[in-house]
Amino acid sequence: MSDLYVKVVKYPDRKNLVLRWIDPETGRKKTRSAKTTRRREAERVAARIEADLAAGKMATAGKITWADFRERYESDYVSGLADRTEQTICSILGIVERISNPQKLTDMTSARISAFQAKLRSKGASEATIGAYSRHLKAALRWAVEVGML
Repeated sequence: MSDLYVKVVKYPDRKNLVLRWIDPETGRKKTRSAKTTRRREAERVAARIEADLAAGKMATAGKITWADFRERYESDYVSGLADRTEQTICSILGIVERISNPQKLTDMTSARISAFQAKLRSKGASEATIGAYSRHLKAALRWAVEVGML
């Protein structure tokens, strides 16, 4: 557990306090601005990061597989939505997997999303369908950013 310690430091060349810790997956030093000059607030942010590290929520984005992302998205977020919406999202993510075949979460780049949309067009999908698929995919990727997966 000692590896999961987040330290608050003040660098003389920076206005805000900085948070430092060792990434448990890579062993590399990580830093992030606390976005405050108050030590007490920075320590609260550090405590949240420690809790996220302990829970495995701050995994390195390059190591998160698409399957792990999808499983967590469906269990943590989609399961709380209406049944019809849940079915729609699961179906769309399945289509994304079949067409784009992402192995890692970071594989879903803007170029890959554009290629996904082009492939849908070539298969005869309407612009409304492509737009709906894109909006659901965008919402899923934004959720990944919110929870620290991306």
